[in-house]
Amino acid sequence: MASFELALVLPHPPVLLPEVGGPDAEVVAGTRDAVSSAATALREAAPEVLFLVGPHAPVFGEAFCVYDGARLTGTFAEFGAREARMEVRGAPEATRSIAEHAEAAGLSISPTRGVLDHGTLVPLWFLLGPPGPSWDDPPAVAATGASWASLQRHVELGRAIARAAEGNRAAFVCSGDLSHRLTPDAPYGFTPRGAEFDSLVLDLLRSGKLSELASIPEDLAEEAGNCGLRPLCALAGALGDVVGDVLSYEGPFGVGYPVVVFAA
Repeated sequence: MASFELALVLPHPPVLLPEVGGPDAEVVAGTRDAVSSAATALREAAPEVLFLVGPHAPVFGEAFCVYDGARLTGTFAEFGAREARMEVRGAPEATRSIAEHAEAAGLSISPTRGVLDHGTLVPLWFLLGPPGPSWDDPPAVAATGASWASLQRHVELGRAIARAAEGNRAAFVCSGDLSHRLTPDAPYGFTPRGAEFDSLVLDLLRSGKLSELASIPEDLAEEAGNCGLRPLCALAGALGDVVGDVLSYEGPFGVGYPVVVFAA
């Protein structure tokens, strides 16, 4: 974890925002409180650049999307909250460095100037936006999206990000929900393998065995209906095997919401 002052695993359900979730936002108050604690830890680490990998950026086959530009913007209008919008400072130099290191490793990079996806926007909203801590000088953001490439290629992406972070006071955020099949009313229906998957992932994060994330059986990951494993593999490549502190985990809507902190 030499390249990073702090790393976080955060979920990205828009329902966390009262503006979106209304009364349902209180159902996940425990997750929101844990995200707030993670935001405070990030503020105390005072990074200059925040590297983020999430699963819902535009997908171009096995190419990895990077959000390019000096200003990055996003809105929750598609979730019925038109007033909830934010703009953050981009990190063009860091973004170019990610592309250079990734392409040197044989990965394909696809720059985009589109509006931030919700998997990127939700964590940033709580880390840098109106609900987050007060920043005198908030970090610039270098945001990257997962792709259809293999888990091992995502590990290699994480290594490229770690190289891009060298020489910066940097933090890493992995945005990812776990199983979407934890309860009968879950988005993709119920399977007992959803809880099995989530338990395995959390055990690996707690024990510092991040390198084993890329070896999770494909059938288990697919049946669990997760969106976080590929970003988590990028986290593994960026950090190596380090122990995480699980601040919170819950799945009241049938989707697993992890909040994990990795301190330098």
